[in-house]
This record gives sequence, C-alpha cells and structure tokens, in this order.
Amino acid sequence: MGEVFLAHDDRLDRQVALKLLHAEARREPEVRERFRREARLAAQLNHPAIVHIYDVAREGEYDAIVMEYVPGTTLRSRLELGTSTLGQRLRWASQIAAGMAVAHNAGIIHRDLKSENILIGKTDEAKITDFGIARKQDSERLTADSAIVGTLRAMSPEQATGQPLDYRTDLFSFGVLLYEAFGHVSPFLTEAPYTTLARVVHEPHRPLGELVPELPAELIALVDRLLAKPPSLRPRDFHEVGRALQPLVAANEEETGRTAPPFRPGAEHLAVNALGETITPLLPAELGSTPTWPRAEASESANDAVAATLASGPAPAADLASAGRAAPQPLGRAAGDRAGAPDAAPAEVGPAPSAEPRRTSRRWGTLSLGLVGVGLLGLGLSISSRPHAPVQPGPAPAPLLYVAVLAPEFEPHNDPDLALRASSLRLLIENGLTGLEGIAVSALAEVDHLQTPTSSPKALATALDAGELVTSRIACPGAVCSITLTRIRGQDGALLWTDMVQLGRDLAFYGQLDVVTAKLRQAYRDHRVQPGANVFEVSAQDFEHFVRLQRDAQTRDPRLTPERLHAELAGIRERSPGFLPAYFFEIDTTRTRYHQSKTPADLERARQLLALARRIAPERAEVGVSAFEVAVAGGNLDQAAAELTALERLGVDPVVLWQLRADLLARRGEAAEPIALLRKAAAAHPSWRVLLQLANAELHSGDLGAARQHYRQLIARAPDNYDGLQALAQLELIGGDASRAAELYTRLAARAPDFFTLGNLGIALLLAGRTSEARAPLERARTLEPRNPAALFNLADAELIAGEHERARAHYREVLALLAGAPASDWPSRLARAQALGHVGEAVQALAELQAALHAAPGDNGDVAYAAAVVHALAGDLASSLVHIENALRLGYAPHWFAFPWFDAVRQDARYAALLHRPESPGRAAPAH
Repeated sequence: MGEVFLAHDDRLDRQVALKLLHAEARREPEVRERFRREARLAAQLNHPAIVHIYDVAREGEYDAIVMEYVPGTTLRSRLELGTSTLGQRLRWASQIAAGMAVAHNAGIIHRDLKSENILIGKTDEAKITDFGIARKQDSERLTADSAIVGTLRAMSPEQATGQPLDYRTDLFSFGVLLYEAFGHVSPFLTEAPYTTLARVVHEPHRPLGELVPELPAELIALVDRLLAKPPSLRPRDFHEVGRALQPLVAANEEETGRTAPPFRPGAEHLAVNALGETITPLLPAELGSTPTWPRAEASESANDAVAATLASGPAPAADLASAGRAAPQPLGRAAGDRAGAPDAAPAEVGPAPSAEPRRTSRRWGTLSLGLVGVGLLGLGLSISSRPHAPVQPGPAPAPLLYVAVLAPEFEPHNDPDLALRASSLRLLIENGLTGLEGIAVSALAEVDHLQTPTSSPKALATALDAGELVTSRIACPGAVCSITLTRIRGQDGALLWTDMVQLGRDLAFYGQLDVVTAKLRQAYRDHRVQPGANVFEVSAQDFEHFVRLQRDAQTRDPRLTPERLHAELAGIRERSPGFLPAYFFEIDTTRTRYHQSKTPADLERARQLLALARRIAPERAEVGVSAFEVAVAGGNLDQAAAELTALERLGVDPVVLWQLRADLLARRGEAAEPIALLRKAAAAHPSWRVLLQLANAELHSGDLGAARQHYRQLIARAPDNYDGLQALAQLELIGGDASRAAELYTRLAARAPDFFTLGNLGIALLLAGRTSEARAPLERARTLEPRNPAALFNLADAELIAGEHERARAHYREVLALLAGAPASDWPSRLARAQALGHVGEAVQALAELQAALHAAPGDNGDVAYAAAVVHALAGDLASSLVHIENALRLGYAPHWFAFPWFDAVRQDARYAALLHRPESPGRAAPAH
C-alpha cells in the first residue's frame, strides 16, 4: 500500500525508513485508516525482533510512518541466495517466534507473516515488519477487513476461507515460512492463485522429511504440527514454538556445514504475488457434498477441427435406427462456434488459445472482413437452464448467472492420459452446471480463445461477462487422483467455495466422476436441479473413448477419417444409447462438413441423428438449437422459425434467442431488426463474442461509427482479444484512421506475423504516409508467399510511391504473369490485372480488363468501386474516376485511400473536394469485401 524511502531524522540525527502511502491509496479513507492503524498497532510492540515505529506523520494530503531503518535485506532474499547455514536459519526462526509471541501477547495478529516481511539486518538478526493488514484481536473490523487479505501461499485455511481468525492463523503462516526456509520450496504454491488457495484448504503438504531427510526430526515434527489444517492441532502458541526451537538452535549454534540450496519457488511466485496481495470476500465455512451426474460434450473447436481435417465425402450410411432407447436426459450443451451461412466455410477455431486465425490482405483477396450474412458466424452460444415450461405472465425471471468453466490444471503436466482426464473433468463440470436452473454456461470455445496460463480470473470474467468462474485441478502423484474444484466471483476475484475429491487413476476414474457434479450442486445449492437433468447412461469405457475421439479431433489427428469417426461414434451410441453427447458431436461435425462439401448425405445424416436425440430428450434446449442449425444449413428457414418458437416455449436464455432470431432474419434479407436484436443481446450479456457479433453486423450494414464503438468496447473488456483487434484494424484501414490501423496491425504482427497481417500492416503504413516503414513488412510478407500476387502488388505500390518506378513496373508485370489466364468469372483477379495494366501504362487493355471484371462482379461493392477509380485515374479519365470515387466513399472507403500519387490529378479537381464535403448518408452500405 505504500513506498518506503531511506530518510534522515534531523532531530535525532539518524537514518530512518519513511513509509509513504501510495497516491491512489490516499483517495480511499479505509486504506488511509488501515495505514495509520498499522503504525498504532506496531508502535505498541517493543522487541528486538520487531521493527520499531518512531512516529506517524501527516503533511497535507500525505501520510507517513517513520520507522527503524534496518540495513540489510529480506529473509526471502537470503533464502534465494542459498548462503545461509542450518544454524542461521534456526536462529532466525527462534527470533521470529519470540517477536510473534510478544505481538500475540498484545492481542495483535499479523495475518501476513512470510519471508518477504522479515528483515535480516547487518548484525544477522531477524526483524518482523509490515503489520499493514494486522488487526487487534476482537477489535471492530474495518470494511476492508471483511475481505480475505494477505499472500495466498502463506494463508492459513481459515484465512483463505474467510472464517474468523485468531492468533493460530499466524502459526500456520509461520509453518509455511519454516517449510520454505528448510525445504527450499513453498508447500502449497501452484501456477494459479486459486489452486494455491485450494491446496492450502484441502491438500496436505509433502512431508518435509521427504524433501530434506537430514533435517532434525524435532524440526520436521514441529513444521508438521504448524501446518495442521485444523487450528486446534497446531502448537498452543508461539511460546511453545519458541521452546521447541531453543534446543535445536543450541545444538546447531556452531554448525558450519554446507549451506542450504537456494529457495526457488519458480516464476509462478510472481504471478501469485501479483494476483494475490488482496483477495476479496469470502467462502462459506462449511464445505458439504452430495452426489450428481456428469457431462461430456464436443466443443465446437473440435467440430471445426474435424471438418477441416477429415476428407470430404458422404458419411457411411450406417443404420441409425438401432440407437433409440428414449430416456429423458437434459444435457446443457454450451455450443461453441456456430457455422455461418450455408455457403460459407466454417471459421477455423483451433483448440489452443495461442492459435491465431489467418486474415486476408488488401488488394488480392481484398482484405476480407470475413462477414457472412449479418456476421453471425461464430455465435458462441451459451444454453441457459431456466425451467422447461411455457412462460406464463407474471414477474420477470431473475437474471441468469453466467458461469465460465476454465480449462483445468493438471499435474504432472507432461502426462497425456492426465490431460485427457482433465478434458473430461471440464466437460463434466460444464454439464453439471448446465443442469441447474438460472445458470448459463459460457461456451468452452469462447473461454479457450482467451485463457492462457497467466490469465487473471477477474480479467477473464470481464471479457466473458461471467458472474462466476469455476476452476479445477487434477493431481495424480500415484494411483489416486485429487480433484480440486473452486468457485470464484467474477466481479472481484473472490473465492466463494472450494472442495476436493479423490478418485482412482485407473479406468474407474471415468465411472466415478458423478461425485464432481455432486460437489458442484452442493456449491450451487441455491439453484434448483432441473427435473431429469444430466441423467445419461454411459459406461466408463465408452466415456473415455468419446473423450479420446474429441481430443483426436481437436489435435487434427490424420488417422481420424470421416468413416472412422462416424463408425466409432455409432459404436458408442449402440453400446450407450442414452449418451446424448455422442449424438451432438456427430450432428455438429456432420453439419459442419455439409457446409464444406454440400453433400446431401451429410445433411440427411444430421437430420436422422437429430431425430434420435429428440426421441431421447424431446424438451432439451440443446436439441432445439441443433435442430435450428440443421434447418438453417439445409436452407429450410420455415423449419428454423418453428424450432425457434419451440425454444421460446422452453424458456431458453433470451440472449441465445435474440442471437438465433437475428441470424434467421438476416438470412431472410432483413436489415434493421437483426441489429436491434443483437444490441439487446449485447446490452444483456456484453461478452467479447456477443460484442464481436454485433460489431460485425453493424459494419456489414454500413454503420461504421457503431461498429467502431462496439469493437472498442470489446477491446476494453478483452484488451488482447485477437479477433477484436483484427476487426477494428480492418475497419480503421478501410474507413477510419490509417495511423490507428497501423498501430493495431503492429500489435497483431507481434503476435502472429503471418502473410495477411504483415501485408495489411504495410498497407496501413502506406496509407499513413510512412512509406519507408512500409517496405519491411511488405518484404516479409513477400518472403512468406513469394508467388502470391497480393505480395507483389502491394510491394510494387510501395516502390512506386517511393519513386522506384522501374522496380515497381517489374513487379506489376510479375503480377500480370501470375494472373494470366484468369477466368472471366474470377472478377477479383481481373480487377487486379486491370490495375496492374494501368500502372504499366497499358490504359486500353486496363479498361477492357476492368469492363470484364465489372460484368462479373456483384453490384455495390466497395472494392470494385475503388479499383475502377484507380484504373480510370491512371487512364486519365478523371470524370469516370470521380464517379467511382463517390461510390467507393459511399460504400465505406475513407478519403485516405485517395491520397496515393495516382490520384494526384483527381484531387486537384474541384469536384473531388465537393465529394468529400457532402453529408454522409446515415444508412450507407459498408464495403462488401
């Protein structure tokens, strides 16, 4: 909460440490009061092992504590150096215990006792400092003290769970300190802060004697007692601890043997400190449990991966009629990326968050914005869990709680079977939550797009608009696996609940996972379980087999052919006919394949599987959503509308309904209503995916201002979201600020320096007038794809602007050679040829090529209008060029596109200035790229 300066006390002519409250903290009255309280508490303590407080000062808006200056370093730094002997460390431990005994006698609990808060002076004596979150036992709490404060790895279980504290919490923290000092590692620290807390609460520490067998048995026993989870099993007080340490200190006082190895908790310690200095409320005191059932489901990223990997062709015509035992099994499927228009290739969504999508560049391929219909490709729907009953008049239902299920941690990290179990655990958690009324589970693909090992839970919750997060961890050091579950509040990162279960690591693991759902339902006991929810039947073998198939799909295993996938899924359905995830997985992959192949057999198979799933669970919302998607894929919009009406009767999340209805209306040619629905969805649930969907639709409709606003809102919620950054960069490149586009593409190229991003960066720099800087990314793009006409064309433009006319002409002629023989229907290639011909001075041929392109190209297309303006300007036909410039401006092109030298003569025409000053039509269409 403050900064510490070395200062000089003029009155007593001595060096002192001056602790000043941070400027931002000074604006918080409660923080200022806690700061002053630290001084008042610590000033009561007078002991050589406690840093002395000399004075408290206030000068205007500044608060300061004047304290003893201890030249030296922290105990943490000494341990990391690895230069201390056993005798030194025991003596420091004894001194700390003596100081803490005095503090406890005064009724003061430290609450943040750790090696960083122990100073080792020049005289090699330990001194306790930083009573900034201490409080007097039984004193009135400040509001801020109702939060869990402290450092995660050093908290006691009762502190981590928000229970009332007494002095015994410091005994546990002291046990952590001793474990680090003598065991050279931290007993509970993990890469994720909430997993660290869960380990503190549930998992026993590894015995210190296993790490360092040569330690005195009395010391090992003392640490074990200090780290006991129940406070009653710890030593009585620090006086007892001191008495236990004294003979050890005496026995090792003259010890001059080898020093301890350095304390190395790992780089993750920094992340824990950064995220864990202050954690806010709280965790229920009791951690109960009751049994329930799991869920496994195909993430859409897996489906897309299958569709992209598997060879096209009809699926084998297996007999589907045998899979028909109908038992209602409500499986709450949070669908991932949804397919777009029937004639559009599905978006490529890989399983790894670091995978960056390929982007198109300006000119050749003409900077595709990837818009289909109204930009609904990739809905990322979350299926809510309201009661399955028709909506009756009455009070509005309570808002849904959106919950994001994060990818589990697992240890050991290099164990592929454990990775598979982690995936199955996540799917089961998702399923267990979806069976609860009033909860909507964020699509796993939407979460995976953001989550990285260093992601902050609070930042993830903001980007996903999630009220809560559920994290999990599997540790399998031997034949038994410990599964830790944690419930986190999204608003402030508060730990709300945590619990642990243990399962065998063998195949029975998959048959015992129902206890996970039981724990979750206990954690969310305020949310009623839907009748018949999550009661599906599947053997342990089939469940494991299913999860392996999903993994193979996500990793794009080349051995997973369409025939093999469908045969394996058919086998699972035959043996476990009530296992709905197998139906959904095959429906989604088959439907996605239909988008690519247009093979009627694929669509028919999806319909047959859907009919079987509907017989098993006729009122499942997921069945209705899949039916809607299959109907849309087949172009049967009336059937899609009927499915949507049925979903409304089931009480599905309104956000999902608005998204689906917007999709349907857009496919019917509506313009305004889809955007109005998406705006309602974004207002109710502004996750990054919903905001992206809305902004894309607004861009496609021509409302660039609204699109820019929502892209920026998306980036404010998810600053590193690649899709949002890329979409905003494209908007700025075409119809906005070229310098801003260059800035955004620079960020994108640092993450994914692919051909398209580098090409667009070069173009943005050209548009911003930074020609010399543009050459480098354009050259890199050409190196990546030397035979791509766009690379040569963009490079030629840069050379021409730089005055290198001969080099530019040579590259334009290479473009013409690469595009020779383009069919008449390939209008983008014909447009590129027309411009290249114009640049090399062949105006007649350029105009002829342009006319052929215009004949084949769609009307009202921004790229066509811009290319026509270029060709006519190069041919000297200024009047025609102005006509096309006016059209390009109307279709979303910004004036900076007409600052290139080939428009010099046009810009001098008075009619050009008049075009730029015309009032913009509010309903103008966006460029159709």
